Amino acid sequence: MDKMPAYFGTIDVGTAWGAVEVDYPQQHVARRWEAAETNRLNEAHWQPVSDEINDALTADIKLLQQRCRHEANNNSVIDGGIETHVTNVVGSTGPTLQVLTDDDRFNSEIEQLLKYWSANCEFQDDLSLVDLLEGWTAQYLFNGEMLVQEIVGKGIADYRLHDLGAEAFDMTIQNPNIYGGIELDANEQVKWYHVCDPGNPGDKAKLPKEFTLHCYRRRFAMQRRGLPPMASSLPTAADMRDYDDQVQDAARAAADYSVIMYSDHPDADFSKPLNENVAVRRRTRSYAPPGWKPFELKASQPGITYDSYREQRHTDLAGTLGEMPLMIFRRSARNHNMSSARFDGARYGKAIDRFQRRLERRMLNPVLRRLVRIAQMLKLLRPTPMNRISRKLQYDFPHCVLPIAWTWPKPPPVDALKDSMAQRIQLENGTKSFTQVCAENGDRSDEVIRLRKKDNAELAANDLPPIIGALPVTDVELIKSIYSLDDEEPDATQDESTEEPNTPPTEAE
Repeated sequence: MDKMPAYFGTIDVGTAWGAVEVDYPQQHVARRWEAAETNRLNEAHWQPVSDEINDALTADIKLLQQRCRHEANNNSVIDGGIETHVTNVVGSTGPTLQVLTDDDRFNSEIEQLLKYWSANCEFQDDLSLVDLLEGWTAQYLFNGEMLVQEIVGKGIADYRLHDLGAEAFDMTIQNPNIYGGIELDANEQVKWYHVCDPGNPGDKAKLPKEFTLHCYRRRFAMQRRGLPPMASSLPTAADMRDYDDQVQDAARAAADYSVIMYSDHPDADFSKPLNENVAVRRRTRSYAPPGWKPFELKASQPGITYDSYREQRHTDLAGTLGEMPLMIFRRSARNHNMSSARFDGARYGKAIDRFQRRLERRMLNPVLRRLVRIAQMLKLLRPTPMNRISRKLQYDFPHCVLPIAWTWPKPPPVDALKDSMAQRIQLENGTKSFTQVCAENGDRSDEVIRLRKKDNAELAANDLPPIIGALPVTDVELIKSIYSLDDEEPDATQDESTEEPNTPPTEAE
């Protein structure tokens, strides 16, 4: 309501609605929720609570990002989890583009254009689009955002992406309309991005919104900067590293002082042997002075609860890395069965799919639209074929004109045989295309077709039958194949004469 004068003009509320000021006595309001109570036991915990998200981000985001990057660089467990998440999101080849207009030639031209342009599209180091996607996925985990400048030149080869990163935001500007380096206009829309060189803070620049890609997850209304997902796990990571160091110190101390000498004789000298060290040679028998006895310390660290403690804390860390299951985060299938692996993998796959769709909306689709627009302006690409509705909406909704689909490689399957059978059934049902299946497996459909054609030609030249792939199966054969997959090996200890044979159903059944 305090923004109403800027949008609707000044309104005199008392005159317009006849409001009359009444001085009501202040009353004490009792807290009806225990979670809203503040007492001496919890006031220290809830003291840093803030209302304004942008003010809180401006004050703490730089420090949070620095700590997240430091933890990712120095904590091998978190670093391994980040690399695993990047591999599962991007894969080895990155996403495959499919243009879905009615003009097949136009679709093929755009796909080839993106293929050749993405080979080295980065401004400084000539990195590929796959390299940038790997960096953006990792940046999102410890920075919470990505910042990329679009550099447009005179030709297709001059269009580049300058990966700036969250470190480039200029946080030194003191202006009520600038939040963390992002300048807003009178309608509180993003207008400029203020950046500076991290190595030379005096080198500053302003980037227009139209040529800047800023991708982050908006969790709160009016949020302008991204919140690192790893921020909530920083205390857990710090506690684990400190605890591991203390356990290691205790274990080393027990190993260093594994054997000590003690005496319970009342006439033994207490001062002289107390600070003396006696060298003991290996494979020799040593004798202690009269009255003194050797005593071996037993190491009590790591304790019996050390593994369970680390497993529980690893669960807290894995939750911030794209909802990664504990089995994948720890890179160990111990104490996991096939059912739990498939269930956790399915949930993790949904989280990966959600992040991939965010990359498409905020990064890949704008880049593709810019690339197609430049090619059309240079007469290297024909205008986009449109129907009557698309032609009317092309100026109001330019992102809806070009129908496209991105297909990402799938993470390694838990059961490759069942996943392959599922892909085969989807192909036979017509619910998935051959191009999508190839892209999920990390291949391009045109390359697979070319290789299959080459193999069949060589087989025919040597009087060998061609490889035509799997033929569609009948319902009975499909039931038999599924039955054989779920059939367990018989137990050798059981009496096979008393058990009925476990046979697949007949064709009549």
